[in-house]
Amino acid sequence: MDTSAKDKLIWKLTNNGKYLVKTTYHLLMEKMICNDEFKVRGSWKQIWSLNIPPKVKHFLWRLRQNILPTRQRLQSKGVNCEQTCYYNMGLENDFHFFFRCHHAKAVWEEVDMWRKFEDKIYQANTCFDLVFNLLDILPKADKENLTLTFWCIWQRRNKKI
Repeated sequence: MDTSAKDKLIWKLTNNGKYLVKTTYHLLMEKMICNDEFKVRGSWKQIWSLNIPPKVKHFLWRLRQNILPTRQRLQSKGVNCEQTCYYNMGLENDFHFFFRCHHAKAVWEEVDMWRKFEDKIYQANTCFDLVFNLLDILPKADKENLTLTFWCIWQRRNKKI
């Protein structure tokens, strides 16, 4: 055994063994401080790896954070507006707008997605839970189709309003 080699410090949290303050910060945030309440649930690596525009990824994040300005949400924030959807089909919240409105259903049928998740609609607690459940089971091409269709439905709604 060679005892002539010099001892040196190696930081296990980096690939090159050199100490970085940010690695200590990340260690503290992950291990010592309970920050589960700040984490955004969902398979985000899946979303970031999809071949979709960044604005669609940001839109999905806003959907997950429950901050899309649907009429119901706007009214709960004190904005004086109708609560029904543009088509007067029901209360405009995320779930209604993306899945229960007849116009949304027509779009999903047109892109041949409705039959792939119709049964899952009634099992989900929230719109975003349904989206992530679908992202877990659909093939990659369908995942991209799903997310882009969400974006298109949202854009169509905004143009109508």
